Amino acid sequence: MSNNDLSPGEVAPTRGQWLALHDAFRNYCEAEPWEFLANEDLLVVEDPEGRYQGYCVALGDGDMVYGLGVYLGDVGLSNYLSTISDEDEPGGQAMLERQLSLSAMLADREELEPEERKIIGDLGLRYRGRWPMFRSARPGYWPWFVNGDEARFLTVAPDHVREVAERVARGNSTLSMATARDWYWRGCRRVPAGRTSGDGWRCRCCRGWTTVWTGNGCG
Repeated sequence: MSNNDLSPGEVAPTRGQWLALHDAFRNYCEAEPWEFLANEDLLVVEDPEGRYQGYCVALGDGDMVYGLGVYLGDVGLSNYLSTISDEDEPGGQAMLERQLSLSAMLADREELEPEERKIIGDLGLRYRGRWPMFRSARPGYWPWFVNGDEARFLTVAPDHVREVAERVARGNSTLSMATARDWYWRGCRRVPAGRTSGDGWRCRCCRGWTTVWTGNGCG
């Protein structure tokens, strides 16, 4: 295992991307979605640019870690399911060898790398108590810094999860109808006339995804 730096072709987040990510995660934490969503509630968020499909978990109902976990694609989902079924030890060798996820978490200042604290200072941001920490976990590597594209998607995901949690809090949505093969789905889909956003239930079967569309299109 070794810490992974940016791979060839990857770029670090821009100042604008960092500011947007911090703003999205601040709004997410202020809404406290973990008060309405359990660690076992899995929400699917699709990338508006079509590069990622994230299985999102609001972390915090166990009062240990607060934040958001985003498991990427089939590999990330498989790793998540193995973890919650106790097939893999959290943080163990087997999990690290096949992990594929992004995370945004609240952490003590000392848990952040000096480079991260410098970025936050250069952005003119100030935090007291817990600080935001963003990580990219890839197979065979220790979790490390996010690149620009990962930061972009990690800015999108918290807003979708927060909005679903707020709907659950208002009684306008429920996650109780999910089965072991169903996940709540939220995001954008491409249609001939453009993109439509909404949410609903998706059941993954041998023929792919079947969506039960419940949200209203945004045009």
